[in-house]
Amino acid sequence: MLDALSKVLRLDDLNRRYLYQLAGEPRRSSSAVGGTNPILPWLDVFLPAPAYVMTWPQDLVAWNQAFVRLFADPSRLEPQRRNMLWILLTTPSLQTRIVDWQTEALDAVARFQAARSLDIDNPRYREIVDDLLPSSDVFAAQWERHDVHRFVSHVQTFTMDNHSRIAMQVSQFRAPDLPEQVLIAYRPIDEESRRALAALLT
Repeated sequence: MLDALSKVLRLDDLNRRYLYQLAGEPRRSSSAVGGTNPILPWLDVFLPAPAYVMTWPQDLVAWNQAFVRLFADPSRLEPQRRNMLWILLTTPSLQTRIVDWQTEALDAVARFQAARSLDIDNPRYREIVDDLLPSSDVFAAQWERHDVHRFVSHVQTFTMDNHSRIAMQVSQFRAPDLPEQVLIAYRPIDEESRRALAALLT
């Protein structure tokens, strides 16, 4: 009944989660037909720009090589820390590389908080919180504020060690048959940024 109501109301995944929460019903995880992931083949399409797939708690499912070069290599992290929030808040180089890192970090925490409020029974959120509270002062301070944000497409700018500048539009995509995951993709907004990204991959 809830599935049918969600379709009639054309609810997106966050609102669908909220409907299930109001009804006191756990939200069933969905998977792609045949066990394939329809998002993953798109990651390399965005090269030389970064792209990655994550769950609502921001655990990384897959990423392309540009993500490794610009952010971090998740494969070098312990599995439970292959999480975008963890990478953003605890990777020292990103704090100087991302222009206005503080704003980006606070927004990421607020989006994590929003996702958790609609998936309150998922223990993964608590694991991430317990790991980040003693590891990030920014997370600890922001977590107590209980701010919630939805994802909004925006421009994110990086300043590299060689003083090159990379400015990219950040967008979020979802496959209708895999609502538990999202694709975050970056698009360079000018030729200077595209050249700097290409140089990272050489």
